[in-house]
Amino acid sequence: MTMTEAGQRVQPNLSRFSVATIIRAFREHNRAASVNANLSGDFTPAELKDVMAKLKQGKAPGSDNIHPEFVTHQCEITSAWLCAFFSACLRRSKLPRTWRRAAVIALLKPNKPADDPKSYRPISLLCVPFKILERMIHSRIEPVVDSQLPKEQAGFRRGRSTVDQVTLLTQDLEDSFQAKAKAGVVLLDLTAAYDTVWHRGLHLKLLRTIPDRHMVNFIMEMLSNRSFILQTSDGQRSRLRRLRNGVPQGSVLSPMLFNIYIFDLPVTTSRRYGYADDLAIMLHQPTWKAVEEGLNQDMDVDQLIQGLQPSLVRKGRWSEDEDQVDQLIQGLQPSLVRKGRWSEDEDQALLQAVAHLGERDWCLIKLEVPGRTGPSCRARAASVNANLSGDFTPAELKDVMAKLKQGKAPGSDNIHPEFVTHQCEITSAWLCAFFSACLRRSKLPRTWRRAAVIALLKPNKPADDPKSYRPISLLCVPFKILERMIHSRIEPVVDSQLPKEQAGFRRGRSTVDQVTLLTQDLEDSFQAKAKAGVVLLDLTAAYDTVWHRGLHLKLLRTIPDRHMVNFIMEMLSNRSFILQTSDGQRSRLRRLRNGVPQGSVLSPMLFNIYIFDLPVTTSRRYGYADDLAIMLHQPTWKAVEEGLNQDMDVLAAYLRSWRLQLSTGKTVSAVFHLCNREARRELEISVENKPLEFQQAPKYLGVRLDRTLSYKQHLDEVRAKVTARVSLIRRLAGTTWGASAKVDQLIQGLQPSLVRKGRWSEDEDQVMRRVVGGVT
Repeated sequence: MTMTEAGQRVQPNLSRFSVATIIRAFREHNRAASVNANLSGDFTPAELKDVMAKLKQGKAPGSDNIHPEFVTHQCEITSAWLCAFFSACLRRSKLPRTWRRAAVIALLKPNKPADDPKSYRPISLLCVPFKILERMIHSRIEPVVDSQLPKEQAGFRRGRSTVDQVTLLTQDLEDSFQAKAKAGVVLLDLTAAYDTVWHRGLHLKLLRTIPDRHMVNFIMEMLSNRSFILQTSDGQRSRLRRLRNGVPQGSVLSPMLFNIYIFDLPVTTSRRYGYADDLAIMLHQPTWKAVEEGLNQDMDVDQLIQGLQPSLVRKGRWSEDEDQVDQLIQGLQPSLVRKGRWSEDEDQALLQAVAHLGERDWCLIKLEVPGRTGPSCRARAASVNANLSGDFTPAELKDVMAKLKQGKAPGSDNIHPEFVTHQCEITSAWLCAFFSACLRRSKLPRTWRRAAVIALLKPNKPADDPKSYRPISLLCVPFKILERMIHSRIEPVVDSQLPKEQAGFRRGRSTVDQVTLLTQDLEDSFQAKAKAGVVLLDLTAAYDTVWHRGLHLKLLRTIPDRHMVNFIMEMLSNRSFILQTSDGQRSRLRRLRNGVPQGSVLSPMLFNIYIFDLPVTTSRRYGYADDLAIMLHQPTWKAVEEGLNQDMDVLAAYLRSWRLQLSTGKTVSAVFHLCNREARRELEISVENKPLEFQQAPKYLGVRLDRTLSYKQHLDEVRAKVTARVSLIRRLAGTTWGASAKVDQLIQGLQPSLVRKGRWSEDEDQVMRRVVGGVT
């Protein structure tokens, strides 16, 4: 019934009814609808089919040894019989004796001593048919129960999550910061919450919540006369034990039943937050004394103490100290739930849990690896168990060939991309088998190790200096295809290991993201009226100086397939090159002992792996492959200089230990603030007793950043380049200058690369008008 229908019922006598009466009629009608609902009627085939479609495969069986696959792959006759059997169980309030018996496995809780029985969490392996029956009952009573639960209880409810509760709590705390109030929080811990649920009390609350006495009695029948046998990891079993209280952990009904059991928590002065048995209360007042009195009163409520028996584990005060708030936010970020890179001990614990519990029970497996989530365990297990060095498939080759760019220069074997992409199916099959043989044997043709290198002059560099050129390797096309196939295989595994501040050549990340991130942090420092200092690091020949032995070690720490790691190192070893000049001259053949080839699709990923373990710094880091930057904002310039100098010493020591050279002549520092009286302020940053150059407006990833982030110098440079290119277009167009197809093609090819580079203003339209207005 809608509000409109409720209003139509009382429309003739509207003058005699208040708004409260109308709302009461609306609620009473909805309550009557729930009371009249036939919750204990026979199950329908549609209900069974819906539950069976959601039944997860690969789960451990219960005491009847019936696996989920046996039930889900049954015929229609068996499904009809099973539906009738479930209906008979509900109608008669009877269950098979086997369904009441559970096999319990004990999982060690995180950071608990293994020799204490209380350190283990019992998980019930229930019979699969019993699980199906539970899910069908859950689907029936969920809408009715959900309408009765208080809104502050979010545990295992549709559309609610732990993130919502954390966000709600932190938002209330931030509101207290805005009100300049003092906030106190109490986080309650219940001892064996699910295992100590009192059945008689639960029965009473079920009768108050579910408007069908027969359904309530059937649920209590499911909970009564339960027994279990404890199974250990070495196969030993305990004797059969009876249970008189509690709800089984591992049951789909248990979280809902526990929510019902505590749905009538008493009213408190503090605000409550609940996610099943994880409860918290928060109170903010003008003074600490008022906070303590209020929290003590709420914790001393007789009903709360008698009903929940809380064990207070953490009590803390909240302040507006920025460092504490930052630690809180970092602790609550979902991206940090992964807890960084996986260790060998964690991998071993994960593999043991998967071997014991199967590859489906991720909710149980994650308990064996403290601090990890179910999805992260699933992804890690897939990467650890993945056969990265298996034979390539035709689908992998086809996918790479579809992305191969045409018109590229050939390598030393003179095979053009067009020759490979337009081959027949027989040749493709042979090529796939050839690549698989190379991977299997860790062997490569000698020609593939030889590269033709061309030297490209770097922007704004003197042409007579050999260091002004960037060497680009022209690799053999078949070797490029093999590299891309390997890249596609290891990318998901490697990407999960790289730190989030490294954005270089990663899917969904770009230079614009890094520039935006840096400028946003600088603008935040403006809002805080702080002083910000930035150091832009430059590495001398970063790709060419990668130490192969060090890279080998880090590959072994990142890629969980030793054969694949050895093959990648084989691809990098014994390389040689011939330098080609623009006039056709060639140098003699030279050998390479270190470095990764520039122009290779694997090189950026390998370099990211090589520096993936950069040490922790006080400053915030920003990375795009070898373009690194650090930023620190503090209340005083002295604190900024001290922090940046310490961080640069840490980074310089790390780079030196891994044979990377920091170019002190090209590494620059800069300041960002809004205080015009200190516009000439310079930072005194040094590395290895060598002072770093200070720049008023350094360039980071192609964007010129000035002290106040006005982007004036960047716009002036863009305007100058646009003017030069417009003049060039005008010359090339001649008498056809205007809105023609050729001119449009020239503009599309020359101009967007300039005006779309990075983020230089909040109002893009205004920026475009300034740029275009200066050249027309």
